[in-house]
Formats: sequence, structure tokens, C-alpha cells
Amino acid sequence: MTKLSLKQKVASALIGLALLLTGWATSLLSSGSPILGAANEFNSMASSSALLIGTTSTLVTATTSGRQYLAIVNDGSNVVYLSFGDRPAATYEGVRLNANGGTFEITDENLYKGAIRAITASGNSTTTFVEAY
Repeated sequence: MTKLSLKQKVASALIGLALLLTGWATSLLSSGSPILGAANEFNSMASSSALLIGTTSTLVTATTSGRQYLAIVNDGSNVVYLSFGDRPAATYEGVRLNANGGTFEITDENLYKGAIRAITASGNSTTTFVEAY
């Protein structure tokens, strides 16, 4: 029986690991796993829009029982505050979206299906959002 060097043993182990991982990845992809690029599982992209948010409470999105995902991005130069539920948005309360890219995202890990409103303390800010069901 031939004795393998340490270098040969490591190479053999790495090849075995590579084959194992290749099989695992192929299995995940064929099963539709969301981990490795499976097809989009949303039923539809309901809304994608831009809203001008000012110093009065503005409805961003209404209560939606089918919501699966929502992203709100503050593209404007003023801070935006988000409120949840039926009460109007108020400055310096709720979730703060910083100016120039502040983002809030709802996923299956923090799924909220109620209404969301927004307001600025001063001036206007363009806020974009995308919602999927």
C-alpha cells in the first residue's frame, strides 16, 4: 500500500469537499431554495412609486393583508419620519429615514401589513417605495 504525503491527503480532502459542496448547491437550486437564487416567490409587484413627503402626514401605503415585502427609501434632502397604523405621522416620532438614502424595509422577518404614513420636519423630500404581494 502506498503511503500518501500530507500534501496529497489535503488535496484529496479538498477535492472531496468540493464535490460535496457542488452536489449540495445543485440540490438547493433544483429544489427552489431561496438561499441560492431561486425564482421570485412574490405573487405580484403591487406598487412602485415616488411620493413627495412634506410637513403634513402623507399616506405612503394603506393596510394590505397580502403584503410580503415593502421598501421605502428617502431620496430627498430632508429627514422623513414614518408612523404605523391609523394615526397621522408626527415629526421626531416613529422610524426615522435619514436624508439621501435612508431606508426602511419590511420582509417576512418583520412583516407588518398595516398602513404607513410619513412626514418631514421641514421642507419636502421625495420618497420612493416598492411593495410586493
